Amino acid sequence: MKTNENRILLFLFLLLCVVFMSPYTHMVKAEENGISSYENIQSDWSEWKTTSCFKYLNYRVKKGETAKKWYIEFKNNYNQNISMSVTIKNGFGGDRSTIKSGETKKSYYFTDVEYASRIDFVVDKVKFNDTSWSGPYAECDY
Repeated sequence: MKTNENRILLFLFLLLCVVFMSPYTHMVKAEENGISSYENIQSDWSEWKTTSCFKYLNYRVKKGETAKKWYIEFKNNYNQNISMSVTIKNGFGGDRSTIKSGETKKSYYFTDVEYASRIDFVVDKVKFNDTSWSGPYAECDY
């Protein structure tokens, strides 16, 4: 009888561990121009956050459908188009794109760790109303 009670207690303990340590809660580290910020997110989209360097460039993140996939969505709240580079620090890939004023852009990226609990990225080489790849680039505005 004692053995069955121990098995039931062990099962309940493991079940609680699975529920409360679920991979659907993630720590996300966002780095823009070397300044880091942390946020807890779920498998749904996080709240919109302001980048640490450009006060009208917002982002949010979401864990993707596969183990290494993440989505990052940027929103341009400037009254001019913004071109920028995004580089993934704990994975591979990145891109350079232009977001029109008042619009959003969503892209997916991959970490190099299966079931990564966060994605590290850098936003840099920012330009306004200029889609060329070469500098000069915009300075932080706060």
